[in-house]
Amino acid sequence: MDLSRMSAHTPTAVDDADKRAAVLAPVLTREGEAYILFTKRAEHLGEHPGQMSFPGGSREPEDGSLEATALREADEEIGLRAAEVTVAGRLDDIRTRSGRSSAGSPTASTTPTTGRSRRWSHSRFPS
Repeated sequence: MDLSRMSAHTPTAVDDADKRAAVLAPVLTREGEAYILFTKRAEHLGEHPGQMSFPGGSREPEDGSLEATALREADEEIGLRAAEVTVAGRLDDIRTRSGRSSAGSPTASTTPTTGRSRRWSHSRFPS
């Protein structure tokens, strides 16, 4: 999978969102083949149960950037450490809506980041 053009892409940003979040679209190589890793959220979770997703979540105050958010969340959710990822680039922001606020439905934006894992661990990512 050729990701070389990703670095030249100028993403469209959503700058007026109440909340910011980021996801990582991990591209993993196994036996010479590239795979995009999705996760499936557990059915018992309160938010988005059973949905297919990329690892990611809300930006925390200590995150220096949305890229840092995506990498932190990937580490927390699937154990993919930032040191194992080469970030290929950023895709366009996506405006989302969350209905879980007592103040109504605040807008949020998600920044998708694409990265290639430099190392594949069969024990952490079984087929």
